[in-house]
Amino acid sequence: DKAFEGTVLSAFFGGYATTQLVGGQLADSLGAKWILAGGLSCWSLATALTPLAAASGAGPLLATRLALGLGEGVAFPAVHSAIAKLVPRS
Repeated sequence: DKAFEGTVLSAFFGGYATTQLVGGQLADSLGAKWILAGGLSCWSLATALTPLAAASGAGPLLATRLALGLGEGVAFPAVHSAIAKLVPRS
């Protein structure tokens, strides 16, 4: 069903978009390494749980897709925060 496929994709993108600004702010204040590690752990766990969640129904699948987006959303800003702090300007 294409409508449900869109809902599943929207759950991911909703989580991803939510953590873009928050991820950058947390990386700047708490350290990019910790935020990136937390995001990686979150999205790895969500990825591992996705088949079980899909077999359990729509609600668990949408929750794991949201968690996947939340975890992946911090990666891009955390990496840029790390680059800004660790790479010399010259």
